[in-house]
Amino acid sequence: MKKLFLLAPLFFILLTHSLFGEEIYLKDQIREAKSGNYLVTFQDKNFTFLHIYDRQNGYLILEEVNVPAPRAPKDSWKEWFERGAPGNTSWTHTRLNLTTGRLEASYSFTYQRWLNIAETDHFMATLLNLKFYSIPDTTRRRIGPTPGYGREDLRPIWQPKLVMDGRAIPKVYFKAFKARWPNDRSELASKKIEIYLPEKRDSYLGYPTFFPYWVEVEGKLASGRIRVIDSGEGVQSIQPPMPPAHRLLECSDLSPLF
Repeated sequence: MKKLFLLAPLFFILLTHSLFGEEIYLKDQIREAKSGNYLVTFQDKNFTFLHIYDRQNGYLILEEVNVPAPRAPKDSWKEWFERGAPGNTSWTHTRLNLTTGRLEASYSFTYQRWLNIAETDHFMATLLNLKFYSIPDTTRRRIGPTPGYGREDLRPIWQPKLVMDGRAIPKVYFKAFKARWPNDRSELASKKIEIYLPEKRDSYLGYPTFFPYWVEVEGKLASGRIRVIDSGEGVQSIQPPMPPAHRLLECSDLSPLF
């Protein structure tokens, strides 16, 4: 009886793992980010150049530059960014606390002022703190038509494309995860979210593995998909460091910030 009592917690852990699989938070994944890493995302006719500007004392400074599709560069994204990102519509630095996963402050170089952190990027703040569960290969989407009744499904598993410095990297395996968006009364409330992260076994090639290369929202078409169209490392920003924290307290419009 005593042995059964001792084995019960282990049985519960194994049962839970078999039902839900691997659990991750993106706020934990992003702790592996290094200064100079970058990703270029595309969503709803807009591109975002996401750059890890700096990492120190338990914080990341995330640099984001947005540009609409008609103004996007025709050549290298890395070179475009280092030239000053001509045609961009916004350029910000945001401080991420790696311990709590919270976005704590955001500064706009476009408008030369602090932004209301509660309104700047609700999507990113929530995404980082969602608990994701792995999707087993047996239930993942596959390429090609469904085989006939009683026939073995030998179709390959669908994988996002991984591009690094403008070149497609072949045969990169992605892990798939799912989560449910909280009921926050937003347009995403209670919807299922799927993300795809590249496996770290190939990370020696230099591409970032801390952020999903594909994000898809249940029930939404193109506007509900975010895909990474380029990535890499070793990029340099033209912007100075984010203003020090004490400057935030000196702002005349402090009241709307928090």
